Amino acid sequence: MKNKFLSSILFIFVLLIGLFSCSKEDEKLENVSTQVNLTVEKEEQPVADVDVYLFKKLDQGVTSFDPFFADKNVTTGTEGIAVFELNGDFDLSLNSSETTLYFIVFDEAENVLGKTELTINKGETKDATLSY
Repeated sequence: MKNKFLSSILFIFVLLIGLFSCSKEDEKLENVSTQVNLTVEKEEQPVADVDVYLFKKLDQGVTSFDPFFADKNVTTGTEGIAVFELNGDFDLSLNSSETTLYFIVFDEAENVLGKTELTINKGETKDATLSY
């Protein structure tokens, strides 16, 4: 009986150590800042007040995009830059540190005017340009 009691205490102790050690690593990954600074250009000039839509690359077969199903959208500022602050839980892949994203500009009829693809790792800040 004494042996069973000691085994139970040892098991609980090991379990608690495992739970607390994992949570610290997860918190470090979640608090990492990931950002894309996307410059939108039309005829090589920055364009202000343009909506840019972000889509995650989920399936190799996806070739069409609808603004309604975008993961996020941001409007460019006066210098033609859209700043995407990416959240590790929602905007980036949960299964790997690397995520491929599509950034797309549509016209009023939801036709694609311009598109660019970017692969980013958690914790990175990247600059990119979308021209149309």
